[in-house]
Amino acid sequence: MECNFQVGDKVVCIDASLPPQFKNLIMIIAENKIYTVERIFLDRIAILNKIGVVVYLKEVQEEDSEGKRLYFKTSRFRPLVSRNYSLSLFQEIVQKVEGKRIIEKVE
Repeated sequence: MECNFQVGDKVVCIDASLPPQFKNLIMIIAENKIYTVERIFLDRIAILNKIGVVVYLKEVQEEDSEGKRLYFKTSRFRPLVSRNYSLSLFQEIVQKVEGKRIIEKVE
């Protein structure tokens, strides 16, 4: 059981598929949509009949027919990674790899 994110993290859905036995249902989550992790916990995943790591998503408040809030396997999501790198970081990498200054800073 693995979870690569924590409460409050933004995640992106990578698997919104439904198991064949639920093909007539409408999936609440959508692939490539961004969600916020509200809670991470262990619970019995009914269709697999085993314990797994699952999450509540802030954007999904729906409940099942028994009044239990819907949760999702963590494997359906990956962390949303924000890459805000500066040019100077890449300049340092190039210098270390090639041992000389290739990119000059433009002022």
